[in-house]
Amino acid sequence: MRALVRERLPSFTPEESAKLKNSFDFIGLNYYTARYARDQSNSMTFTDKINICEDDKLVCVLVERDNVPIGPAQPRSWVNVYPQGMKKLLLHIKNRYSNPPIYITENGTEQYRFE
Repeated sequence: MRALVRERLPSFTPEESAKLKNSFDFIGLNYYTARYARDQSNSMTFTDKINICEDDKLVCVLVERDNVPIGPAQPRSWVNVYPQGMKKLLLHIKNRYSNPPIYITENGTEQYRFE
């Protein structure tokens, strides 16, 4: 990774790294949707429906896999509804980061008023 992003990736001393560990009080979570991710380290040819392609990460973020969307698309929105993704994310944070306090600060999808 360091070779890819070069000077944009800061270096920390061992002391600075130690200060950062467990240095947060809580995690604030905004969740709207989920995406599939595909490794693109060997190819930059994209044939799937792609929302975001981030060269530094060498990953393509997709809304479909095998022509099946991750969830129902919302009208006039970038959101595909996938509520089970929030549960998966919460469990990942719990297990990976020793069950920190989490506040869900935003979630949901757009609502339209039809008159």
